[in-house]
Amino acid sequence: MVWHKNEDHVSWRDGRTFVTGPYRLTMVNAKTAQPALSFGFWLGDQMSVIGRMAHEAHCMPEGGKVLPPRRLGFDLDQVPIEEGAKEFGL
Repeated sequence: MVWHKNEDHVSWRDGRTFVTGPYRLTMVNAKTAQPALSFGFWLGDQMSVIGRMAHEAHCMPEGGKVLPPRRLGFDLDQVPIEEGAKEFGL
């Protein structure tokens, strides 16, 4: 599951927090591999999520304060993509 507000900011896998912003999450159609904007898919579409590293400025202490999950109303700490991948054995 992915939470979206202008961008994809928080993701969960198997009910646990997986990756949060500022790490980039991109939704793609699982059948066509075409990227999908927030309005480009419908309930029941099969989507895949591709994650990538954030810009290094966003990973610095000052940059991490810009859009942490708590600022978006989530009681979650920021989860870097490399930590989420390690936790799930990816």
